[in-house]
Amino acid sequence: MAGAGTQDDRPDDGLTDDDLESEIELVSRLVVAATSSERPLRQDEVDHLLGVERKNDGAAGSYR
Repeated sequence: MAGAGTQDDRPDDGLTDDDLESEIELVSRLVVAATSSERPLRQDEVDHLLGVERKNDGAAGSYR
């Protein structure tokens, strides 16, 4: 068994999940905005935080 502070305790920096990181960032933005607001966020505010824009026909699209 590896002792505290050994090389085995360090995370492998080569193992990342870009999609998961993006999801965490989006949820973080929503949490910060929601806790900073004195009222519920409007749908257009949530869409903006998530990078979604409404097209002229009302359908949701993506900024990305």
